Amino acid sequence: MPASITGEAGTANTAQVGVLLAVNNEGSFLNTHSHGITLQTLNARHPHPAYPDGLYYSVGNFAGTEKAWESSDLVVFAPPGRKVEHLNHENFTRDPLGEVNRLGYRIAGRLNNTRIVTEDGKPRVNSEIAFTDDEARKFSEKKRLGLSDAFDAVIAPDGTITGPVVPNHVLLFLKCAAKSDGFCGIPNDPGAGFVDNLSEDTMGENDEIKGLTQSVKDLIGLHKENPLQKTVDNVTAEVQKRDVQIDALTKENAGLKADKQKVDNVLAEQAKEKKDSQWAQVKNLYKPALFHKPEDEAARRAEFEADPVAFQLANVGNLAPAGEKKKAEGKEAVGNLEGDDEGKPFDMVAARGKFDVKTGTFTGGQ
Repeated sequence: MPASITGEAGTANTAQVGVLLAVNNEGSFLNTHSHGITLQTLNARHPHPAYPDGLYYSVGNFAGTEKAWESSDLVVFAPPGRKVEHLNHENFTRDPLGEVNRLGYRIAGRLNNTRIVTEDGKPRVNSEIAFTDDEARKFSEKKRLGLSDAFDAVIAPDGTITGPVVPNHVLLFLKCAAKSDGFCGIPNDPGAGFVDNLSEDTMGENDEIKGLTQSVKDLIGLHKENPLQKTVDNVTAEVQKRDVQIDALTKENAGLKADKQKVDNVLAEQAKEKKDSQWAQVKNLYKPALFHKPEDEAARRAEFEADPVAFQLANVGNLAPAGEKKKAEGKEAVGNLEGDDEGKPFDMVAARGKFDVKTGTFTGGQ
């Protein structure tokens, strides 16, 4: 059964294991017999689905964590008839009994005398389980139990565990005779298990361990020679290429929108200037009293722009007399209202021509 870990590469998980204050379970701590186990072999790579070359477990990752494995009732038993899977780390930390009950499992004991062994050249984490669950203990004595540890750790992209691990739980399950059917388990680490059930001196000669080791090697080889990997790589490259194209089109579209806005601004300004000029010409045709107050001019202009013909018909009586002089007002000035150089009166009618009420323009002027 694959070892369970949490934490993405480069992301530390600082959650601490919760301590159980009470255990509502079969058995008791009156059972003083401890069963020796190998929790994890070290300085070795072990398979993991997320990393083709597996995870590398070093002595340094477990050194100093021995007491943390013993800090609470971490040993959980998946009884017969229950699917074998690791607990949710976060849920087990926050509510151990709730998470155990959710899967129909039971807390089965705790670890004691956890230590790292390196003297014989086979680095490993050894410990002892003090059972609090009679059924789990009996299966252990019948050599039918397997185990898998679970911890939180920071994993580098190459599958190397960086820094110390944070223990979460140890899962006990019925060992599979051959292939797993979901209701039994196969340890991810072939060296992990009950030392009482399988002596360390004879592990290399055990046919079950030999077969399991070969299965692990085959699993690693499968990851390395995955026939779909090339297809996945090609699809990934194509997606990245499309992302670049989409980014370029997005920038181009933003540029076009900016250019269009500039054109719209210029057109709006030209339209405004045209309307201002047209109103200035129209305003000069009427008596100044019609625009005595600013609000009067604003109202007259609104009437004109809404309907030029109606405005002209309504204000025929307010037209300025022909030849009346009118002081120039900036852009609103039309022609030389002070007369020509010889002092002759300025003929406004001749200068402005005839006003066409339909078009709002003058025709025939000088």
